[in-house]
Amino acid sequence: MRKRIYMNMCALSCAILVVISIFVLFLFSNINHIMMKNQMESEAGDIAAALEHMEGEKVPLYLKQIADANVSRITLVEKEGTVLFDTKEKASEMGNHHARPEIREALKNGKSFDIRYSKTLRKQTYYATQRLSSGEVLRIAYVSKSLLALIISLAPYYFIVFALSVVLSLVVAWKMSNTIIEPINNIDIHNPETNFRYK
Repeated sequence: MRKRIYMNMCALSCAILVVISIFVLFLFSNINHIMMKNQMESEAGDIAAALEHMEGEKVPLYLKQIADANVSRITLVEKEGTVLFDTKEKASEMGNHHARPEIREALKNGKSFDIRYSKTLRKQTYYATQRLSSGEVLRIAYVSKSLLALIISLAPYYFIVFALSVVLSLVVAWKMSNTIIEPINNIDIHNPETNFRYK
């Protein structure tokens, strides 16, 4: 009986730990998405507002300075989909972007936010776009690890915490099983009137 109680409590503790870990990971992922969305939409709005007062060679120079100051990729797309400027690739070598979901939504609604996943690279790319008064679309892109990649990278630390938690749960389960079983073992079935009342 002691062993059964002990094993059941250990299994319950491990199950609770796994459920909590999964919940925390998904909660962290959702919070990260919300924070990224707010940050990138704000950044796109600020850059778009500055571009409204610029023209000619000032535009690519300004975008290059902005790109050098952070890790985001910045792209300026004509309303027909032709890429005018990109901080990572030569605009002339890039294909037409009119069919891109984030570009089409920005042309229609004025702005957009999208997330695309790459299973092969285990990465996700965030896109925030803002339509300018000229009809051009400013796009900001940021690449980060996917949830799967994050789990894999955190796996060593997770297993350490999991192992420590299992050891702790084993100790607690052992003490609790003793607390439950000891009064039962001390019962004298031949002299029940002398037994300590179990509460």
